Amino acid sequence: MASKVTQSEFMANYGEIKGSEVADKLKEPPKTGIIRLPGGIENGILKLKECYFGRNENGDFFRCSGTVIAPESVGANGSLVPVRGLQSSQVVSFKPETWDKADDRGVSPKDEVINYMRSLVGDGPFKAEKINLLNIAEMIQQRANDTTKKPIYVRFSTSQSKPSEKYPNPRVFENWHGTHGLENYSPVGMGNPAPGLKEQPKSEVKAESKKETPKKEEPKEPEKQVEYSDDQDLSSLATRAANGDSEAEKTIREMFDKLGYSEADWDGCNSFDEITDMIRSGTKEGPPPRQDGQVKGEFVPEPGNTVCKYAPPDKRSNVGKRLKQVDVSVEKIDKRSKTMTLKALDSDKVFEGVKWDDEHVSYD
Repeated sequence: MASKVTQSEFMANYGEIKGSEVADKLKEPPKTGIIRLPGGIENGILKLKECYFGRNENGDFFRCSGTVIAPESVGANGSLVPVRGLQSSQVVSFKPETWDKADDRGVSPKDEVINYMRSLVGDGPFKAEKINLLNIAEMIQQRANDTTKKPIYVRFSTSQSKPSEKYPNPRVFENWHGTHGLENYSPVGMGNPAPGLKEQPKSEVKAESKKETPKKEEPKEPEKQVEYSDDQDLSSLATRAANGDSEAEKTIREMFDKLGYSEADWDGCNSFDEITDMIRSGTKEGPPPRQDGQVKGEFVPEPGNTVCKYAPPDKRSNVGKRLKQVDVSVEKIDKRSKTMTLKALDSDKVFEGVKWDDEHVSYD
């Protein structure tokens, strides 16, 4: 039977530890191992943390990583698993002889690295005559950790494979989907998120659950006409609303509603700038024409309610071949570019930037 070690026995064998021996260790958090994200996360949001090139015993690699901001938790294996604060990363491994070599998909490690960088900071750094990927990675790393600027938020999802003989334990794949639509995003409690990304604070949920005694209605004052004097007013309102000014958002919403736009139109916008562009365009149904190019009576897919078929491009083909049509749902649309994001119904594959009048899309 085990017994406790006494104070005298412990001190005789091991002695005291000097504070100076652990001083350096206290500069870093304790090592706790890596906690893997579960599968089944959709429309998640990361805060970018790292972007760099490295080298290990297997060769060179490119790595970018971020911290989960949303969702707070996700259902997995019958229980609710907290995920906020966990890490997600993307790694591209390569050697000098494989850097430019395309794989079975027709994609080389260099192509993958450039694609990840463009999805994080856009095409600006790649319009120079000479491009240094190492410098771009360092720029992204510095930008992501610059506390004087808005963080870089990235969309992500996770998918889980089925058990197989080779992999009896299901594998989880982490998928990054870029920063599109998160330009004005702010996590709950840190300002107003952009339209379409609103998340109800817990305090509001609790307040709604409490039954309040109905208050007597007071006489309402005549409604004042919402006016704005020039283009600069709208731009200023958009900036203030994106930074959390609820009064500015309320004013924009009143203008938006008075022009005949709906709740679905509001939620379909990715930023307050897009909403103010629609306000400048005039009423929804009448002249002047919309700046997003939408023609009255034109078919517009409705996110969440439109299912169609799509033949995605075959990445292995150099002559523009297409794969077999798959059933997809419309997840979101961009009215100005008339493009949409599609998601396969039988898998977690996502197709972005598809024109809604693309000849390879069938609404039958």
